[in-house]
Amino acid sequence: MKECLNDIMAVEVIYRRKLADTETFSSLSHSLEKLGGCLELLVYDNSPEPMEPAHHDYPAWRIQYVHDSGNPGISKAYNEGYRLARQLGKKWLLLLDQDTVFPEDALAVYCQGIEKCPQVTLFAPVLKAGEVICSPCRYLMRTGFHPKTVRTGIQMLQGKAVLNSGMLVRVDVFGRCGGFNERIRLDFADFAFNNRLRRHYETFCVLPIQCRHGFSGTGTVSRPDALRRFELFREGAANSVESFTDGVLYSLVVLKRCIRLTVQFRSFCFVKSLLEMSKKRLNRKKDD
Repeated sequence: MKECLNDIMAVEVIYRRKLADTETFSSLSHSLEKLGGCLELLVYDNSPEPMEPAHHDYPAWRIQYVHDSGNPGISKAYNEGYRLARQLGKKWLLLLDQDTVFPEDALAVYCQGIEKCPQVTLFAPVLKAGEVICSPCRYLMRTGFHPKTVRTGIQMLQGKAVLNSGMLVRVDVFGRCGGFNERIRLDFADFAFNNRLRRHYETFCVLPIQCRHGFSGTGTVSRPDALRRFELFREGAANSVESFTDGVLYSLVVLKRCIRLTVQFRSFCFVKSLLEMSKKRLNRKKDD
């Protein structure tokens, strides 16, 4: 299993948090310690000011650090991880958010999956936000829906989607699918990658790993923070459009989110934001 780790390149995206303080790094460090191996890690820091880790503090990790104050989002970070993985001759790319708690046997289970199912191109854990399963999710009309249960093992990708955190994908497959769309900074980035993946591959494998995940759709946030997240949400939806059908369905998804937030915060700022975006898009079309 230790040899299997040599084939994996992990990429963790951090924002305004030190690496050691993130749930993802802390929990995977315990998993790595239990396995007794060493893992390559690209830390992509989108914080305004660098939060560079002290490399010597983590002997089980081979850390490479990139600070990007422009905050281009997760897609750019994962694509940089892919390029580094190819450069280092890695076979697998492990995509990570900063707020996922992995069980101690996580890395061992990943390696077991690779060894037992060499034909599989993508492995994924079960992500739960509280008691709600958020990945793998049912995927319909450009929207993810929380399933009541998830079975493990190999299954069809059609009608399902896998969120990015904990996704283990073959490096060559990542490249063949074109990687992540860097115009989609956050929301919909994983869905867009899933859509391209389905064009080439029919199956994936759900591992018997259950993780606690800081899902963006849960928790209490202020209205200004909710508005900023909504602006990223609508931007991600707009940049995911590849067809007329996409345009219609993503517009409905954004409108639904806008109505929910308007009711929740009793404010029309979300409607105003949506109208401003629509006006800008119309002006761009006129200019074209």
